[in-house]
Amino acid sequence: ALVSITAVNDAPIANPVLDDVNEDTGFLNVDLLDGVITSDPDSGDVLAITSLTQNLAGSDFDATGAFVLVDGEFRLDTDSAVFDALLAGDQAVLVFDYTVDDQQGELNSTASSTITVTVTGAADSIVLDDTVVEVGTGETLTADELIVGQFGVATLNVTGGGQVLTKSLLIGANATTSGIVNVLSASQFNVTGTGTVVAVGQDGAGVLNVSGGSSFTIDGLAGVFPGLIIGGDVAGDTGTGMVTVTGTGSSLTLVGDTPFVEVGNTHIGTLNVESGGTFSGATFLLIGREVGGTGTVNLSGATSNITMSGVASAAAAAVAPTVDEGQGPFLNVGARGTGTLNITGGTFLITTAVPLGDFLEAGFNVGGGAGGGGNGTINVDGNTSVLRVDASHVFAGIGRTDMGALNITNGGLVELLGTARSTMIIGDDPGSNGTVLVDGIGSTLTVGTPTSTTPNAFDGGIFVGGFDGGFGSLTVSGGATLNTFNLQAGRGGTGSLSGIITITDPGTTVNLSEAFGTFFPGPDEFEGGFLRAGRDAGDVGEIRILNQAVVNITSGAGFSAPGLQIARNFGSTGTVLVDNATINIVQTDVNTPAGSAFISVGRGGVGTLTIQNGGSVNIDSADGGFVSAGRDVGSDGSILVTGVGSTLAITGLDPFVIIGQRGVGVLNITDGGTVNLTGFADAFMGVG
Repeated sequence: ALVSITAVNDAPIANPVLDDVNEDTGFLNVDLLDGVITSDPDSGDVLAITSLTQNLAGSDFDATGAFVLVDGEFRLDTDSAVFDALLAGDQAVLVFDYTVDDQQGELNSTASSTITVTVTGAADSIVLDDTVVEVGTGETLTADELIVGQFGVATLNVTGGGQVLTKSLLIGANATTSGIVNVLSASQFNVTGTGTVVAVGQDGAGVLNVSGGSSFTIDGLAGVFPGLIIGGDVAGDTGTGMVTVTGTGSSLTLVGDTPFVEVGNTHIGTLNVESGGTFSGATFLLIGREVGGTGTVNLSGATSNITMSGVASAAAAAVAPTVDEGQGPFLNVGARGTGTLNITGGTFLITTAVPLGDFLEAGFNVGGGAGGGGNGTINVDGNTSVLRVDASHVFAGIGRTDMGALNITNGGLVELLGTARSTMIIGDDPGSNGTVLVDGIGSTLTVGTPTSTTPNAFDGGIFVGGFDGGFGSLTVSGGATLNTFNLQAGRGGTGSLSGIITITDPGTTVNLSEAFGTFFPGPDEFEGGFLRAGRDAGDVGEIRILNQAVVNITSGAGFSAPGLQIARNFGSTGTVLVDNATINIVQTDVNTPAGSAFISVGRGGVGTLTIQNGGSVNIDSADGGFVSAGRDVGSDGSILVTGVGSTLAITGLDPFVIIGQRGVGVLNITDGGTVNLTGFADAFMGVG
């Protein structure tokens, strides 16, 4: 038999290709005609690659411009700019379709398959020097490290909704260099990396401007202490940095585990938040941190705000010995350098809803508190200016270890609103000097939350001349208002004057009431408002109430014994002068455990109360009311009421006055002064 065999062309074979490559490693070359990837059963056929296209549906992004087909070889340029969007460690999958042809011209002369490449991103550093770069509408600049002004002068403008994504940012790196970054017109700038820290003006000059509703975000991911350093990084740096956030909708936000901001770290730094801009997210903010550092923060514009929040994590405390786990958000102005916070409009809020504790307070120090040498000033000026601390435990130290000043003027408002405790110490450690001025109609300092009735381990209130030998002064004047529970002068224990309180001028009012706090649990925890000059041995305090000013010391329902105490214990010295001014001591409840409204002059130490030039001191107590001078053995109490219109008046159920009970007591009434006792049951005055 005759068999006829007709030759039929066999289709070529195309196999899939899988490959991995790192960015910035040159060309990936794949020979598609190597006889393995493609082959043909028919001997003698010459294969050719006739088509190579990217499968966009299967790819993570368009790699046009990065690949080419040359003589049957697939080439992928990993140095191409199309891969700049990949951050270090990021991976992208690219899929390409190719066709092989055996060139026989028949229906089954071709075959197709795919090339799949996984590209792993490398660290892309972008350094801008002696140039101006603009990232505009629809554009994105991506880098792992971005330096603007490393060895020269550079400007980066992000505008028209443009976007910058980077893991780190340095503006003004080295001495004599300058970098400017402008984020304008609803653009976005995101710095995202583990514990990333942005430096503006490290050793050169750096400027960052965020405006026009733009956003700038620093996100530390899972790393501790993401941050922003403005003006010098390490000792010896001479950098000058300025950051400005301006305009409604413009924002600078820190995100992560215990974020921090340093303004004027080792040299000169300025932060401006103005015209409706917002700055938020820092747990710790230091202004003038190190010796040689000068920092200034300016908050202006009624709708502008700076918000500090969060608490220190266990991870943060583990790497920073000066940080305690659970410590609340805290501001330090003039830590070891010179720091100034100016609030001329807007709200500066320090807040956390996390319950805090003793020595873990939210709040602020002005002048020290970080090792010595600091000089700090906070100015809160104008009737749209607010500094508020809102947390469970709140603390403010003015002249904490060094020199500090808090000035509240022209309607400014400062509030320490601790639901468990609110405390302000003015002039605390040895050698420190703290001053607080509250001046002008509408200017108000409140220390204590009006709903606070929870006692805690320390007494709340204001201590002028703190517990460790510092010097403090407090002036309330010009129609200003001060609200707190417990106001004391001279707690330094140095044997010399350590605290002076001056309350002066018509319209000036000081309100002391348990509504703003309480004593710690014990026999005094239900006492009302309290004013004291000198408590323990070595304490010397002075209080002057002048020129039509008014001090109200009160207790409400369930509380009692509002009072004025001068030189409580042996070795203490206190003086109170009431000159053409008024003290009102009012108790509204009866039969409460703490006793009745009182004045104690020289209970155990040496105390003096002088009422002159029409001044008046009035006790109005529903449950008695008393005045004593020279109560204990070794004490010396002196009361002088002198001049026409000068009055000491005690009204109550059964008021009494005792002069020299077991110590030395003197009551002098001269030149038209008067002492009045009005009792609903009886009244009593005893000498000796």
